[in-house]
Amino acid sequence: QIMIVAICIAGKQNEPLYFYCDSATTAKSEFADIHGTEKEALNSFSSSDYLHLQMLSHCCLDLVQEKKTRALMSTSPFEMYMGQLLPIEDYRAYGCYCNTHIKFIVLC
Repeated sequence: QIMIVAICIAGKQNEPLYFYCDSATTAKSEFADIHGTEKEALNSFSSSDYLHLQMLSHCCLDLVQEKKTRALMSTSPFEMYMGQLLPIEDYRAYGCYCNTHIKFIVLC
């Protein structure tokens, strides 16, 4: 079962257009490991966790830009769906680049 923790949509110059963070999912996974309960987990999500997920999404945007630049320099066709960018800590990041230069990052 894959749970989406965060979704980031970025514009042409990597400016954030939308950022969604599922605080309940993030808190449950971290809190349940320590205490084994989910009731208090909903209140344990802090702004530092939110900022951490934002930072991870910005790191992924750098990877998308790097892959795009590398593909434009080579003769191989550029794939819009980039698949899994990399596993980061407890998350997996997936990326997609649209022909309108909009980038989608999903952290699971």
